[in-house]
Parts: sequence; C-alpha cells; structure tokens
Amino acid sequence: MFLAGLTLATSLFAAAPESAQSGEGGFATQSYDDDFSYLCGQKTYKCVEDGHGGYISFGGRIREQVLEGRPDDFGLLGSKRINATLLHRLLVHADWHIRPGLRLFVELGNHLEAGRPGGPRPTDKDLLDFQQAFIDYRFMDNDSGRWTWRFGRQQITLGSYRLVAPRDNANILITFDGNVVQWQRDAWTVRALELRPVLNKPGYFDDGNDPTQRLWGVYATRNAIGPYSSVDLYWLGFDNADGKIYKLQGDDHRESYGTRFFGATPHWDYDIEPIIQRGDFADHPIKAWAFFSTSGYTLRDLPFMPRIGLRSDYASGSHHPGDGTTTTFHPLIGPAPLLTDANLNTAANLIDVDPSVDFHLTDKLTVGAHYVELWRASREDAFYGRGLIPIIPGNASRAQHIGSYHRLTTGYEFNDYVSLDLDLTHFEQGAFARAGHALAGNYVTITTYIQF
Repeated sequence: MFLAGLTLATSLFAAAPESAQSGEGGFATQSYDDDFSYLCGQKTYKCVEDGHGGYISFGGRIREQVLEGRPDDFGLLGSKRINATLLHRLLVHADWHIRPGLRLFVELGNHLEAGRPGGPRPTDKDLLDFQQAFIDYRFMDNDSGRWTWRFGRQQITLGSYRLVAPRDNANILITFDGNVVQWQRDAWTVRALELRPVLNKPGYFDDGNDPTQRLWGVYATRNAIGPYSSVDLYWLGFDNADGKIYKLQGDDHRESYGTRFFGATPHWDYDIEPIIQRGDFADHPIKAWAFFSTSGYTLRDLPFMPRIGLRSDYASGSHHPGDGTTTTFHPLIGPAPLLTDANLNTAANLIDVDPSVDFHLTDKLTVGAHYVELWRASREDAFYGRGLIPIIPGNASRAQHIGSYHRLTTGYEFNDYVSLDLDLTHFEQGAFARAGHALAGNYVTITTYIQF
C-alpha cells in the first residue's frame, strides 16, 4: 500500500511546477483550503483553466500508518496485541471554482486495513466513497460582511479540535452531511451549522448519514483582539438517540458552551478552553464541565530552540453514576488524539498533567519527550477509552491514580510534500489500573503523510 502511494506521489511531484516545489505551494491543513490559483496559466494539474473564467485544481493526500503495540485497550476488552496493523488512506479531490462566489469540491476516499486481530474496525476500511462533496455559494458580499453557504458532505474543524475534528487518529476521517453558513467581516468569522455524521460502510459508494445523531450550533472566532491574542466563543448542540455512557443508555441531548483564548508571542504560546455542558441524558439532567490548557515557552536563543511545554486537562466525571444527574463530560465527535498517537483514552472523568520538551534539531527534524500523569476526576466513575467506552469500571477500586504515559516523538519534513512522524509510548499502571487488571504496554505509531 505504501509503495503504491509513494509511486503515485512521485509521479505527481515530477509534474509539479518548479515554483510550487520551491516552497510557494498553497497546501493547507484541510484539502479544501488549498490555494494554487497563482499557478493558473502554467501547465500543471494544480490549476487548469476551464475556458469560461473559472478553473479546476486537482490534488490529494496519502497517509500510510503502521501501529504496533501490546496490549490494545490495556488488555481489558478482549484484544491483547496490535499485530503490526497497516492502515492506508488515499484521498483525491477536484476543486472547481466555477465563478467568483460559486465553487464545487469533490473528494473521493479509499481506505484499507491489514493485520488487525479480529479484522478491521468500522473506521478502518472503506473501499471507495465520497469523502466530501459540497457546494460553496457566496450569496452576499458587501460592507456588512461576506456570507457563504456550504451544503453537502464536508469535513469540519472547530477551534483546537477538542470537541469536533476530522478524527485523524482513525483511518477514515469523519465527515458530515448538512449545512454550514459562514459570515466573515474584518477579524470576525462566525459559523452556524446543522450536520449529521456520515456512517462509514466498507463497500463502494454505500455511505450514508447517521439518522440518530446531529451536530448543530454556532461557532465564532475573533482574531487579533490584542497583539498576541484571539478568542473563540461557541454554543454547540449534540443529539444522540442511542447514547451510552457507563451505566446510562438512552436519548442524549447536550449543549456545550465554551470559550477559547489562544495566541503566541515570539517566545510564549498558550491555548486555554473552559467548557460547560448542559442538557438531559436518558431523562437525567446533564451538569458536566471541562477545562483544557496548553502553554509553552520557546528558548529561541539557545541551540535547537527548545520549547518547554505544559498541558493540563480536567474533564468531569459522575460521582454517583446511575443516579438522577450525569456529570460525565462528553468530548462530542471526532476529537483529536488525546495525549498520545496511540489514542488509548478519552477526555471523560479525567485529570492529566503533561510536561514536555521539544527540540528543533534542524529546520526539518523535531524531537520531543513527554511525561503524562493520569487520574480519575471522580472515584466513582469509570476510566474511558476511545469512543467513550468504559475500560475499567468505577467500582474496581477507590484509587484515583490511573497511571502514566512516557512518550517520545519525532517529526521529519522531507519537503513540502512528504513528512514522517514517529510516536513511542509506554503506559505504566497506577493503583486504579492495577486494581482493574490493566496491563502495562508499549505502543509504536509510524505515520507517513504525502500531499500532492
């Protein structure tokens, strides 16, 4: 899988214009934000003029990942080992700018898996389907601001990826069917959204949206409120007709109210996000909350520009699971990997502290070291894995300390097109993990990213 992807990417790089290879390329975090319009008029697949005043840009992303670890899910959910699992993701897109204010974006996805004990997970395999297919229509652009309506199948990212993100830790990125209306003016961007997540199926063009789940709300960003500061404000609703958290199951309707303060100076960087959740779950009121913070200081005058970082998170848990109130925080849908690329646990009933140091050994190579301590926020609630699955039940012990991650990371950017990440994580049990018979383990994640 990897060799096929690399061969395809190499042939496409050869066709790329020299200006793009020299660092002027318009790659963005999300493929729909790539901008190669400056290459129009050159003989390149990145900008093909349609003869009617518009243009089409072609491109894609390849991710090849190897997972090796023992034991998966701490040895508690029936799986004892990740046996060199291989994950392949190929995305190709066409971005047609029909005229100013009107655009069609179509992206196809091919996802494959090999080697996982028990076969592929639901987010591992999808032979071919529409990853994205949406239309952007700018219906107003004047002194009051720019209004754009995006409708169709789409990926969405909000803020720091703590609640809604593309689910990059899984092989298949999460997408949504629905509508997003965006307003932009000066430093403000406001999005109103009404979406349903797509249910992935392993065949050809057989994906549909999930009628039991719905994401909706408003997300606003104000950039540059000061020389080094920006702020997000949001109100997000998430409905799940088949919700499950520990001992509760039923209709989950929750609303998340949050704000995020973030920014960077030449040396300091910070990202702080408090969240309150209210609503009702299985006819029980929801009173949950979380506080996430990440900060760092970069010593730019020292060799290798070390960054000293500290991450600290609190996600509430239920003190009496199954009683009249649920206070377990829910990280909604598709959040980014938490604390390690092995993605072993989620932000529910959790306290974590993660001091770290990163070094830029060259302009292409970075290495980092993390030491993460984990505790339960509530002694009565469970320890939750990915997908909010309870790994260790709350009554396994009164102990609060779950354990620790010892983590080493490496990232190398070969050029604008190819990068390689390595994550080595060791989990050591604390008192609660030992009482719940969780096993210590070592996890390796090797990921190659290719964009063209």
